[in-house]
Amino acid sequence: MDRDGGTKEKTYSTEFFAMNTVMYIEAVGPESEEAVLAGCDKIYALDAMLSRTDPKSEISQVNAGAGVSEVTVSEETFRLLENAVLLCEDTGGTFDISIAPIMDLWGFSGSEYRVPAAEEIAATIGFVDYSGLILDSSNFGVSFSGDGMSVDLGAIAKGYASDCVLEIMKGFDIESALINLGGNVCVYGKKSNGEGFRVAIADPTHPTTYAGILEVSDLSIITSGGYERYFEKDGKKYIHIMDPYTGMPADSDLLSVSIVGPNGMRCDALSTALFVMGKEAAIEYWRAHRDFGCILVISETEVLASRDLEGVFTVTDGKTLDFFD
Repeated sequence: MDRDGGTKEKTYSTEFFAMNTVMYIEAVGPESEEAVLAGCDKIYALDAMLSRTDPKSEISQVNAGAGVSEVTVSEETFRLLENAVLLCEDTGGTFDISIAPIMDLWGFSGSEYRVPAAEEIAATIGFVDYSGLILDSSNFGVSFSGDGMSVDLGAIAKGYASDCVLEIMKGFDIESALINLGGNVCVYGKKSNGEGFRVAIADPTHPTTYAGILEVSDLSIITSGGYERYFEKDGKKYIHIMDPYTGMPADSDLLSVSIVGPNGMRCDALSTALFVMGKEAAIEYWRAHRDFGCILVISETEVLASRDLEGVFTVTDGKTLDFFD
């Protein structure tokens, strides 16, 4: 969609479906159309490479070889797995890409949801251990320490994709860009009026509205919460974010976590990890690092945010906002 026929302010945008979600990319600049289409092509390529449900993807082939054989993957997939393992280590395993067997057990890999028996969870949780992923950099080989293991990059793939898309788009003559990959948002540059982009943070208690607004540029904003995907059984709600230590949906005292930073892949992983950690551990993790912004929605009315977001984040009417240092 070309919304402006001018040269410098030419805007092009497109909406499309990939990675099981609706995505939107927009760019402003002389080569906005070329930039957006190149970004779309990259997402389609990553989807084909990383999808766990596509039997032809590299990740599916890795999982199929679990405990049986080493699978050689592309350098890009290998480096992504390397970085993912580092994030698993850094978060103490609250983010764990080997969570796939548990996701399957609960039916979150498809849509056949079920509440497994405690015995099933106990028998499956032993397969969740990111340290069992064996990476051989000499030939980009990937294997597992035992059968029954598999990886799921769902909590990192869209964040990684936004990084890749932005890098590609910056190679074209554009002035700004908005990349929204199913709620994983990345903004580049400023709007034509010189202001940053206004990015809404969803209200987990009323997902069609928002809890607050960020005004930022050149950053990724990624949110995780139990409101995004869940099922109900016998009056109880079961969310899709799993605790790798219990094999159960995360019993978090947080409604959502939003991470703001320059690296979408890391933001994606941290939004999941800090949600699993819960309020106090999440704040302590931020204090130990301080190189990203953090927004914690505690209740229908209470929001906490890291001090570095003061001045760029505001909440909607009816909500209280406190900053932590």
